[in-house]
Amino acid sequence: MRRRIRPRSSWTSTAPGGERIPAPAEWWLHHTAGPKPIGGASATLAREEKLIRATRAYHVQGRGFQDIAYSWGEMPSERLYDLRGPFRSGGHTRGRNHVSYAVVIFGEYHTRDTVTRGMVQAIRYLVWKATVEEWVQPGTYPTGGHRQAPEAATSCPGDRAMAKLAKMREPYEPPRSFTIRKPNGEVVQRSGEKTEELVARFLKRMDVGTRFKVRRIR
Repeated sequence: MRRRIRPRSSWTSTAPGGERIPAPAEWWLHHTAGPKPIGGASATLAREEKLIRATRAYHVQGRGFQDIAYSWGEMPSERLYDLRGPFRSGGHTRGRNHVSYAVVIFGEYHTRDTVTRGMVQAIRYLVWKATVEEWVQPGTYPTGGHRQAPEAATSCPGDRAMAKLAKMREPYEPPRSFTIRKPNGEVVQRSGEKTEELVARFLKRMDVGTRFKVRRIR
């Protein structure tokens, strides 16, 4: 399956909410604890987009947020969507909204829905994409499940999603060659690099070497 992130324009004409933030060093995993799109893993794009719009409407009209709360979303089909996108504060994780991203899996992952191998692979792709395009500081992502955030009082993202965190942190095997767009607009052609190779190169460029340690919340 060819991986990509569907743009925000695929589901809305509205501008993303939130304040502009620098590349963060945290990334939290959430679930909506609600319905999947009709059709589940076989849902059409139209049904997935309708569910995203409904979630945004609930957040804006029901909870008073500026926009849908999360940075990115994943559907049971393994499709990824830009929600607020990179470099935007969110409304997802109390006390961490200006220093972190959030990826949300649509569905209920306590006891009902299952995080498939393909869904895990899609999260790995998202982490790799964020790393090569410098949307995020070098590190190990997802940092943790929502329930592990410092001020959290929740069971989100559900036990079934939590059980897959270690797998989500494994490196993504990229294509042999790919094009990336850096935050300054520069377009670069690169050959395949695993996530840990990119992190090592970024640390060397930052001149922090082995002194840099990633804090993983357990």
